[in-house]
Amino acid sequence: MSTPSAPRRTVSDLGFLPPLAGFPALPVMVMLLLAYVAWISMTPYTRFPVFTDIRFERLLFLAMGIAWLLSGEKRPVNQHRIGIALIGLFGVMWASYQLSDYTGSFLAKAWVAEYWKELVLFFFLAYGIHTRNHLAALIIGAAAIALVYQAYSWLDFLRGGSYVYQQGLKRMIAIWSFGGVGAANGWGSFALYALPMAVFWHRVAWNKLQQFAAVSLMAISAASIVFSGTRAAVVCAVVYGAYLLRSHILKPARVLAIVVLAIVAWTQLPQTYRDRMMLIQAPTQSAALSGSEAVAVRSGEARLQGLLDGWGLFKQSPVIGFGPGSSRDARWRFHPEVALEDLEQLHNLYGQILGEIGALGAAAFVFYVLSIRTATRTPSLPENAAPLMGEALLGAHIASYLRTMLWLMLLYGLFSHSLYHDNWILLGGMATVYASTATAVVGRRQDTGGEARS
Repeated sequence: MSTPSAPRRTVSDLGFLPPLAGFPALPVMVMLLLAYVAWISMTPYTRFPVFTDIRFERLLFLAMGIAWLLSGEKRPVNQHRIGIALIGLFGVMWASYQLSDYTGSFLAKAWVAEYWKELVLFFFLAYGIHTRNHLAALIIGAAAIALVYQAYSWLDFLRGGSYVYQQGLKRMIAIWSFGGVGAANGWGSFALYALPMAVFWHRVAWNKLQQFAAVSLMAISAASIVFSGTRAAVVCAVVYGAYLLRSHILKPARVLAIVVLAIVAWTQLPQTYRDRMMLIQAPTQSAALSGSEAVAVRSGEARLQGLLDGWGLFKQSPVIGFGPGSSRDARWRFHPEVALEDLEQLHNLYGQILGEIGALGAAAFVFYVLSIRTATRTPSLPENAAPLMGEALLGAHIASYLRTMLWLMLLYGLFSHSLYHDNWILLGGMATVYASTATAVVGRRQDTGGEARS
């Protein structure tokens, strides 16, 4: 007679997540980092100038510094590769800026005024978080922020606000967004990156309410992606969904349920949004395209043009590029028939890297990415380490989330100028914390194994 299989163990079953249920008991550093995540995600300063007047962002950094100095856990992390890679990448960017002919451009000025904040954020994240529980709390807190902000934006959107009218339809944006050309795409990418957070939240949820909140975040993020009209985010979300469901794809009942749900959702979409999604493969010169549809198609093709123009800039300055934030001005040499103010940045991460920071920057970026990937490997757990199974399972979920975010950001980079986004800093800092705690867990495993053998 066959032996019944053991029930699947979850993180909460193993009793390793109770501290997450008590957010007030979390270290001050975690709370301050969550406040900063809310600051860069929700951009409240666009609606409430008082935050700028009191220099709220710098006050947050000051509070983080005080919290770090007063903390009893000031030990340095024992994994420095990601930090070294980041310093190398920013070093190349700085050298490229110093040698650039476009330091007077608006985007170059914005980069040189803001880059130090990225390094400060990385330091406090990488050196201020010391346990996997607190790292998990940071991810869940960020997911909760994404849920609340999207819900608030949706309430305004349903009342007739929070949108820009572009390319023939109302495209949803964040309620506190600056607006403008890239606002809808920014909202789509924000919702896209919330999907892996929602999945992580659901996997480590310690009660039904948490699971419901995580599922709600998945649903509202999917809706935000579609109603932002950001086709790149739709493509990436579909790829992510297929990856997430790969183990269920051969189960007919689940496949049928997914197909039926997709059909129902599609039929309920307003016609303008369905038309927008159908333009992903539309030919540019099709006679059936309206003026707004032709603009939308050209917008999609601009992603490929961004890579081609980036390659063209790379051939003219292969070593160090033309400098951070220079791509709009520098690419004008390839399009003199277009007014400079009508050009945009290279809407392709890889074209942006090649054109703005050259071969040295590309090498530094690859080293940074590989360092994150190496740091988030999940080591196997020996049989004699049963007391640490809960911590190892939580670590496996964190590593899975970080790896998923990495490839999703690289995929979305095909359609976006995302080189200077805060997501790269947050991902690197979290991976550093994970690598440091993984080393500590391995040490405790060895101690546990030694006791078991003695």
